[in-house]
Amino acid sequence: MQASGGGMIKNDSEKIKLPFPQMKRYVWVLAGVWTIVTAVSLIWHSFHTKQETLEVAQTQARVAYEKDIIYRRWNAGHGGVYVHVTKETQPNPYLSDVPERDITTPSGKALTLMNPAYMTRQAHELEKQKLGVRGHITSLNPIRPENASDPWETEALRAFGRGENEINSVEEIQGKKYMRLMRPLITEKGCLKCHAKQGYHEGDIRGGISVSIPMEPFLAFERKHIQTFVLIYGLLWIVGLGGIGLGTKRLMRTERERKRAEEALHHLNETLEQNVRNRTAELHESEARIRLLIDGAKDYAIFMLSPTGHVESWNSGAERLKGYKPSEIIGKHFSVFYPKEDIEKGKPEQELDIAVKEGRCEDEGWRVRKDGSRFWANTVITELWDEKRQLKGFSKITRDITERKRAEDEIQKLNEELEKRVIERTAQLEAANKELESFSYSVSHDLRTPLRAIDGFSGLVLEEYYDKLDAEGKRLLNIIRDNTQNMGQLIDDLLAFSRVGRQQIIKSPIDIGKLAKGVFEELKTITPERMLQLNIKELPTALGDQPMIRQVIVNLLSNAIKFTRPREPSIIEVGGWSEENENIYYVKDNGVGFDIKYVNKLFGVFQRLHTRSEFEGTGVGLAIVQRIILRHGGKVWAEGKVNEGATFWFSIPTKTVMSDEW
Repeated sequence: MQASGGGMIKNDSEKIKLPFPQMKRYVWVLAGVWTIVTAVSLIWHSFHTKQETLEVAQTQARVAYEKDIIYRRWNAGHGGVYVHVTKETQPNPYLSDVPERDITTPSGKALTLMNPAYMTRQAHELEKQKLGVRGHITSLNPIRPENASDPWETEALRAFGRGENEINSVEEIQGKKYMRLMRPLITEKGCLKCHAKQGYHEGDIRGGISVSIPMEPFLAFERKHIQTFVLIYGLLWIVGLGGIGLGTKRLMRTERERKRAEEALHHLNETLEQNVRNRTAELHESEARIRLLIDGAKDYAIFMLSPTGHVESWNSGAERLKGYKPSEIIGKHFSVFYPKEDIEKGKPEQELDIAVKEGRCEDEGWRVRKDGSRFWANTVITELWDEKRQLKGFSKITRDITERKRAEDEIQKLNEELEKRVIERTAQLEAANKELESFSYSVSHDLRTPLRAIDGFSGLVLEEYYDKLDAEGKRLLNIIRDNTQNMGQLIDDLLAFSRVGRQQIIKSPIDIGKLAKGVFEELKTITPERMLQLNIKELPTALGDQPMIRQVIVNLLSNAIKFTRPREPSIIEVGGWSEENENIYYVKDNGVGFDIKYVNKLFGVFQRLHTRSEFEGTGVGLAIVQRIILRHGGKVWAEGKVNEGATFWFSIPTKTVMSDEW
């Protein structure tokens, strides 16, 4: 019989598997591409997170430096300040030649002059104790030994001599990482009071101020952010591979199984999509909180809107993404970023209304750049309130997700193609089933007719010509009749084997112990002369098709009774137990057993380990057992030794799982 795809169908397993070699290769390629895309995205996000960490640390270091400069200028602008003489603050020996370095107030309090450098050093000590921030005034020609430069500062000072305005890098200090930043210290007019004697003039570089910011808080935040990315992308990767696997299995199921799998996959997709949406929302919120603190974000357009929707601020990411410079866009209404058709529908105003009512508005759609080109964007608008609960404005974050949109469109297209192939394959399976039914009818009708004729005529010859036949003739006619009867039984077994693959499975709870006892009592009546003993152990309840599982028990107990014929008494044991996701059952006997090296032949059609003269049978019974159990999603195996009995095992899942490996 030819399959609709052109290949010869030998059994149900081939009928399902043969049309899909290219699909399997395609699925492996798709899984590989999905893995690469996920890994590249994770690496890309991790790299940018590290860059942002460095930028934040640099910004913090610059703020610390500018603070030091402001303090110094304030001090220098007042020509130095007088402070109380204390144990910690003694008169500066390097100002001994300055007139009125030390004075006394009319009330008798001793004051001493504190110049900018002295004040900055004390401020640096306080910062180091309270915040862990290190500051240092230094030069290549210091007045104080404490101001001597370390190797890193020495290289920075030399770089200032070559025209550099700032040196920064991540360095280790006492085993800990710091963001080190240094800028040149320019001689100002107020500085000449102390440094003119060294030969400095206004505008000269007399040294520099370095600040060292601990990196651990920034690195801890970076690690947490990267761990979040790893978790999210790991989940997305697993979800993607799961979706690919489920989609492939759907193509290899029958119509009824396809419908059930389709419903389960639909439910799973809804759950996965909700999980993805939840994870995406959490990711957006986390990214928004971080990037609102970083004006230099390059991959996100982050800007502020007035309550009326006019742009009030503009970051570098917005300039890169949308093409507008701050001077070109600040003050304009944010609707300029929307396509004309969305503006006509009032979409910008609708999004602001949603943000006011719900606190935030997230949307995906087309946006327009300055040059008129479009890109698919994810936007989040969040309302901002002052302390008086009055609407202060909105923050808006825009991200270019054109590539993700393109990928989603490709996945949708792939799903549609898969659905089409499922429909086509279903039609092929239906046609093949009809052909199989026709073949079964032909076997049942056309083959039985000549067998009945052979059996009938051979019986008639024996009856009518019994006295005229010699012993050899009678023996040969009896052989003919025995073989025709065996052939009839073989046809019955083959039809039963074929029906197992097409029969609908209706599952219900089954008491295996009660079933085994009933079947044994029926089989026992066939051989009343035998000493048969059945031991039934405690058995878990099975979930399966009642008629099919009964056929399994019938075939296994029949085999046990048949192959224990030489034993007196014949002892058969039925037992089982429950495991995590399945129940295990066994039928054990003390019969003739078998050579374990031939165990792989036991469950094949027409495979026999004993001659028909030793034990009757067609070699189909165990094949039927295996097919039924596989259809239930379980497995079958056997153990045995010659003349020491055999044990046949089978498992049935505790959940509704059906296999397509039959």
